[in-house]
Amino acid sequence: MVERLLEDETLLLDTSYLRRIREQGLEEGLFAARRRSIVDALTWRFAPSAAVLPQVAQYVETLTDEAAIEQLFAAAIRSASLAEFQAAMTQA
Repeated sequence: MVERLLEDETLLLDTSYLRRIREQGLEEGLFAARRRSIVDALTWRFAPSAAVLPQVAQYVETLTDEAAIEQLFAAAIRSASLAEFQAAMTQA
């Protein structure tokens, strides 16, 4: 059976386990992209200092909840200042 799986790689690639891993990878990739978008938006809009940006980026990288990521992305776009965004960070 193992030999058959190895010979026919389509059988090996189309398992529920690998589909689940691919789905998890896609989800994690989307979260990572959204977290980067938050930092990018803040950088473009407010040009934060070299001391503040790493702190914000480090906090954003800890986010794993989709709702919190979406909330902070919206705050990054809508906030009138970096201080306003940082206030939203404490609420997320």
